[in-house]
Amino acid sequence: MLVKNVTMYFAKLVQPSYEFDDDGRWEVQIRTEDSEVADEWLDMRLNVNKRDGYWYTSFHTKARNKDGEKMRPPKVVDAGLQPLEDPGIIGNGSVGNIQFVQKEYKKSGKVVIGNHLIGVQVLKLVPYSGGSNLEFEDEGEMEIESRPLEDEADKPKKDKKDKKDKKDKKDKKKKKEV
Repeated sequence: MLVKNVTMYFAKLVQPSYEFDDDGRWEVQIRTEDSEVADEWLDMRLNVNKRDGYWYTSFHTKARNKDGEKMRPPKVVDAGLQPLEDPGIIGNGSVGNIQFVQKEYKKSGKVVIGNHLIGVQVLKLVPYSGGSNLEFEDEGEMEIESRPLEDEADKPKKDKKDKKDKKDKKDKKKKKEV
């Protein structure tokens, strides 16, 4: 099955994500602000959710099979069907086509439809730029200040007499208890 000309977010197609699966999974989310497109996705039996004025759904595939063996990542190609050299460059807002298969399975007694990611075709690339929400500005080189190591002679020494006094007090307490 295909969903075409969709806007992609949170593409994890190089290294599996471990956020929702201890064995890891490759994933991509798609979004739309068009209710008619969301209805088409629902007709395709996709699990569509709404948040802050947009609808979204996700596709994923496990990074390991039931036996713990590594699985191949989804294929990622460009508009001309050439392998994308670095799928990690796919940033939020990129547009493409998603190929997937649907499988029914039972979860907590309910029949659930899983949408398993097979491949991604990138039509319009918005390069990933690091995803930082920090508002800092480039301040140039970081300053590194050196300070002398603490000298052993400067450290306070524990008095052997103090240790012996504590031991004697414990011994006396034990004798009284007996």
